[in-house]
Amino acid sequence: MDITHTFQGDLIIDVASPDGTTVRIWNQEGSNTADIVGTFDDSGPNLSPTEALSGFNGATSAGIWTLTVEDALSADEGTLNAWGVSVECEAVSDATDCDDTNSDTYPSADEICDAED
Repeated sequence: MDITHTFQGDLIIDVASPDGTTVRIWNQEGSNTADIVGTFDDSGPNLSPTEALSGFNGATSAGIWTLTVEDALSADEGTLNAWGVSVECEAVSDATDCDDTNSDTYPSADEICDAED
């Protein structure tokens, strides 16, 4: 995240996953400190999100992610310089065939990994 702004405390920032799950990562914290630059991470040493990013656990990661930045006070302006999403996935114990309605392995089939096969 890289936002140039006079006062961090003016900003409300939400991130929405492709399936519509929304997490508020900034809620007017920082008072009159300038700019927000760094990486948000639940356990990270850099920026701690207001709501836990683990709120995205189980959400769809493929597709369009949306960032909403609101300046709650109109006295000044800021600039969104850059942002991105990095997704970490856990390994599936049996990824050879995950319930794609056929017992054969089809790598390009839609897979639902639910530990049933």
